[in-house]
Amino acid sequence: MTKNKNICVIVALMITGGSDKLLLSHLSTLAKNGYNVFLYSIYPMDNNLLSNRFRDNGILLKDYSTITKSLLQIIKYSLVIPFCAFLSMANNLNIFGRAVTREQIISTVENRIIFRLCIPLLFIRIFFDNFVTKYDIITSYHYSTYGISYYLKKALKIPAVYTEISSPRWRKGWKAKRKLSKYINSFNKRFVPSKIIGDELREYEGLNSGYIVSPFIIEELPYNFNFKNKKAESFGVIARLSPEKNQDVLIKVLNIVVKSKPNTQLVLIGKGPEEARYRSLVQELGLVDNVQFIPSFDEISEIIDKVDIFVLCSDVEGMPLTLIEALYYGKPILVNDVGSTSELVINNFNGFLIDKSDLENIANKIMSIMDDLNAFKEFSINSRKLYDAKYKPKEILNALLVEYSQLN
Repeated sequence: MTKNKNICVIVALMITGGSDKLLLSHLSTLAKNGYNVFLYSIYPMDNNLLSNRFRDNGILLKDYSTITKSLLQIIKYSLVIPFCAFLSMANNLNIFGRAVTREQIISTVENRIIFRLCIPLLFIRIFFDNFVTKYDIITSYHYSTYGISYYLKKALKIPAVYTEISSPRWRKGWKAKRKLSKYINSFNKRFVPSKIIGDELREYEGLNSGYIVSPFIIEELPYNFNFKNKKAESFGVIARLSPEKNQDVLIKVLNIVVKSKPNTQLVLIGKGPEEARYRSLVQELGLVDNVQFIPSFDEISEIIDKVDIFVLCSDVEGMPLTLIEALYYGKPILVNDVGSTSELVINNFNGFLIDKSDLENIANKIMSIMDDLNAFKEFSINSRKLYDAKYKPKEILNALLVEYSQLN
C-alpha cells in the first residue's frame, strides 16, 4: 500500500454524467490504497449528489472560493448580457446547417468565456497550494486539461498522467497538431479506453510515445442476470438529449417499426437541450403513445428493464459507459461505428454495428431481434459474457494501481 503520496487531479468540469462516475471509481480506488487525492475542476463545481459521493470516498474537492465564484458570475453576465441583447433580434439561428436556439448559443458563449478565465486562475491556485500540500503526481482527464497539466508538470517538476475520455478523431482541428503533440507526449503515462482511441491520438494529435489500454468501468450494482423468456418489445438508450447523440434518429426509426409492430415502445432516458425538439418530433409523427421520456432516475435498476434493445446513434464516442452498462445488464446492442464502439459490439454476436443514416436497416435489425426469441436470448447472454471477459472493474482497477505505483 502506498502511503503519503498526494495526487493533484484536474478535470474540466464536474457534472453527474458517466465520465464523472468513471472518475469516482478511479479516485476512490486510489484513496482506498493510501493516496491522498485532491480534486480540482477548471469550471466551478456544483454541489450535487455525486460531489458528496466523492467526499464520502475520501476525496478532497478543491473548489473556488465564494468570492472568486461571485467575481466570475459578474464577469459572465457583464459580457453575456450585451450578447443577449444582440441575439434578441433573432429567435433561431442556423449554424453549419443545424438550427440552433438563442438560448443554446448564449449558454455556449458564456461557458467558454468563464472556462478560459478559469484556466489561469486554477494554475495559480494549484501552484500555491503545492507549497502547503506538496503534490507528488498530477493526473488529468479531458483534452481541455492538456495545457494546464503540461505547465504545472514543468513548474512543479513532478510526474503527470493523462486519461483520454473522448475521441481525438472527433475533435481534430481543435488546435494545431504540433501544439497538441507537445502536450500529449509530455505525460509520463497516458491511459486510453481502447487501442482504437490510442491510435486516434497518434493519428490526430501527434502522439509518438506509448499508451496504456485501461477500459472504462461501471459501478456493478447487485443484479441477477437471468434472461426472461419473452420477446423484445422496446428499444432505447440512456444518454444526454444533445445534438451529437442523435435520438431523433431513434424516433424516425420507431416511425418505421410501428408500421409492422404498432405496440413497440421507444424509451429515451436522459435530459438535455434537445428535449423540446424531440418531443415536438414525436407529436408531429403521431408517436406520443409509443415514446417514453424518462429525464432522470435514482438507480439504474429502476429503469433498465424498460429497454429490451439498446440503440446508440452518436456522432462521436470515446468508450460509452451506457454501452458497458448495457453489456452488464445483458442487452442486445445496435450502435453507430464510432470511437471504441466496435470493441463493445461484435456483429451477429451481441448486436450489430450500424450506419446511423440508414434508417430502414436499423429498423430491420431491431425487428429481426424482436421476431426471433432465440436471437434475442443469444445476443443478451453474449453481451453479459463480453462484459465478464473484458470489463470487470476489479482487474482493471488493480492494473491501474500498478501503473500509479511506478511513478516517482
